[in-house]
Amino acid sequence: MNYKGNQHLKWEDRLSLERMLKIKTPKPKIAEALGVCLKTVYNEIARGMCEQLTSELEPVQRYCADVAERKYQEHLRAKGPDIKLGKDFAFVEYIEEQIIEKRRSPGAALAQIAIAGSRRTGTDRNGRGPQRGTP
Repeated sequence: MNYKGNQHLKWEDRLSLERMLKIKTPKPKIAEALGVCLKTVYNEIARGMCEQLTSELEPVQRYCADVAERKYQEHLRAKGPDIKLGKDFAFVEYIEEQIIEKRRSPGAALAQIAIAGSRRTGTDRNGRGPQRGTP
């Protein structure tokens, strides 16, 4: 069947998928039962594959709903915009040093930067001079 749009599986769907795989249900039937595309089922199986030990202590590759859910949640947490600092790592290191090592508040650390910037006229907080084309 041709399903449109993205399909995110819920925890209950992952548990159903795990049960169906244990009884060796064909993957197209699993996709139909869950109401998702066959590719979604294959992607979910790949996400949740892990190595488990049998009763004879032999490693076997199996789908685990817990592993799939954990990887899914980790992926959700990793989404979002980049930090606003960009690539100004020197500024981050300076602020961390002021707050952690010198035990200053964030406001005091920023005030220190403002004072240092006013002493060095014509430079920004990174020590760069005025840009071309600026008065």
